[in-house]
Amino acid sequence: MNTQYSILFAAPVLAAAACLAGCHGDRSDKPPRQFLPDMDDSPKFKPQTKAEFFADGRSMRLPVPGTVAFSRQNMDRDVLITKPEWAYPFIAQRSNLLKSSWEFYEGALPARLDDGSIKYDTTGKVFANVVDRIPLDLSPELLARGQERFNIYCAACHGYEGDGKGMVGDPNRPTGWVGGARNLLETQYQDPTNLKGKDGYLFYVARQGFYDGTKAQKMPGYAHALDAVDAWAVVAWLRVLQEAKNGTPADIPADKVQAMNTQRAELQAAKAKAAEEARKLEEAKKAGQNQGGTP
Repeated sequence: MNTQYSILFAAPVLAAAACLAGCHGDRSDKPPRQFLPDMDDSPKFKPQTKAEFFADGRSMRLPVPGTVAFSRQNMDRDVLITKPEWAYPFIAQRSNLLKSSWEFYEGALPARLDDGSIKYDTTGKVFANVVDRIPLDLSPELLARGQERFNIYCAACHGYEGDGKGMVGDPNRPTGWVGGARNLLETQYQDPTNLKGKDGYLFYVARQGFYDGTKAQKMPGYAHALDAVDAWAVVAWLRVLQEAKNGTPADIPADKVQAMNTQRAELQAAKAKAAEEARKLEEAKKAGQNQGGTP
């Protein structure tokens, strides 16, 4: 009896050992045994892939309505104390993320249809509310930031002066595209009584892009590169470009005019001197060649 019980007891032990041997041990070309295949081969969605599970066919999902971003960087107390210069941009970013004012964060609110979709007319999106003026205090630092961001993200199409003659946007250039970029110095982009002349509209388009009446995208949005502060800074710099284009010499203070005239005279004198030196060098070179030598 003892032998029978020993055999009965040893059988499951040997079976378990065989199973374990199949999962661990020597290398094998055979696939491993999967006792819980649903956990080993769990379905997942990769970024930027199609997903038939969702009605819109996208695997990447937007945050649910009401989601509030808190931070893009984890910061503990020690970091804030020991590295304040490093942490400051993230602290400022956190305060911007927590702003609930649509005036600051959106600039404009599109009108919605009964089904929640954005309303369009023959010109493009219809807006229910638009901010008239920049909701930030202007400063030299903000304008400098706006100039930098504009030159990086906007000038390629709209040109450094905002006239639509950028390397990519000017249709007259070999590198330009057929549609052409908008001339942002036009009156429609400066008149505050016109939709396109409002700061909030320019802010919205800079971040969300522009779609025409057929819902075709004519300009990409740059929300991935311009946060709210940067986008408002770009709008502020655009206003500087517009004012500069509309200005006349009479708008310049007298002391600045005098300084500019002095600088212009010095530049002209330097050019004349360089031209004279180049002329003398060329004459000396020719004289040396005529004499069979080198000057």
